[in-house]
Amino acid sequence: MNVKTDGRDITLTGVVVSEDVKSKAGVLAMTLPGVRTVDNQLTIGSGAAAVQADLDKILLARKIEFESGKSVILPVSTPVLTEVAAVLTKAPQLTVTINGHTDNAGDPAANRSLSQARALAVVTWLGEHGVAAGRMKANGFGPDKPVTSNATPEGRAQNRRVEILANQ
Repeated sequence: MNVKTDGRDITLTGVVVSEDVKSKAGVLAMTLPGVRTVDNQLTIGSGAAAVQADLDKILLARKIEFESGKSVILPVSTPVLTEVAAVLTKAPQLTVTINGHTDNAGDPAANRSLSQARALAVVTWLGEHGVAAGRMKANGFGPDKPVTSNATPEGRAQNRRVEILANQ
């Protein structure tokens, strides 16, 4: 939140987490000695925890899918990415980390490169759909951070994923 004073007039700008916080800030500013007017231009934004919950809900049942062995996003992923972009554009104060992961099939170094390229493809897609590129960071972990065993086809499928993390 930013406070600008012009003599006896105060302007509040920035992003707060709720209407209640916005209202309380305005009331508090009015109680300062000598204040004549308060222009409360605060906007309501989502905190990182709320945004993360929304992202997790989107990505829980559906995945961002790519052409096999490539970083080309499949059209079936467009609705998922559209929902992600909508959540992220409502919280412009947050940065985002996009982590790409693979299973353990193939060369680990090649998988790290592939997962990095896939994370960057998601950054590019989101950037083209309203999310400022400067807010996003991409990481490729390859097979290094599995969420389950790679011993079964189902496990390998779960490990091939893109995670999107909201940061303050």
